[in-house]
Amino acid sequence: MKSRDIKWIKACIEFAKIFSTCAKKQYSCFIIDKNGYGRIVGQGYNGVPSDMTHCTDGGCPRQLNNAPSGSPYDFGQGLCYSSHAEISALAHGDGSRYDQSTLYVNGEPCLTCAKSIAAAGIKRIVHLQEEDKIGSDEVRKFLKKASVEIVSINL
Repeated sequence: MKSRDIKWIKACIEFAKIFSTCAKKQYSCFIIDKNGYGRIVGQGYNGVPSDMTHCTDGGCPRQLNNAPSGSPYDFGQGLCYSSHAEISALAHGDGSRYDQSTLYVNGEPCLTCAKSIAAAGIKRIVHLQEEDKIGSDEVRKFLKKASVEIVSINL
């Protein structure tokens, strides 16, 4: 772990408080260039697509259905319309600069995000550790198999 890792995780925490529109948990993500110069090549936060009612404004099916933390996002009472912060950062960043870069996020990635991160060529993830994250072991196994370094930070 490097001192800049702590700075970027703190930036994720603060950015999420300002921009995330998720009613349950606020996440944000920064993708930093491979050269370590601190240049942002992607950034995102969790929230619904444009023109949809934000979850914080009552549009969250998970909150309306009182879905338990960690329940599946794609169907049933756990249905979620938000894009995760990592997917948003990948979609709205400079994909030509992702190879060998570092992704910072203020929570542990889910398997769907982990697959997209690995496919984008990102080789290092620094995340804020979450004690209650379901499926973390499977995600870590997948990322290790995909040769992605994982750094967990507990502030």
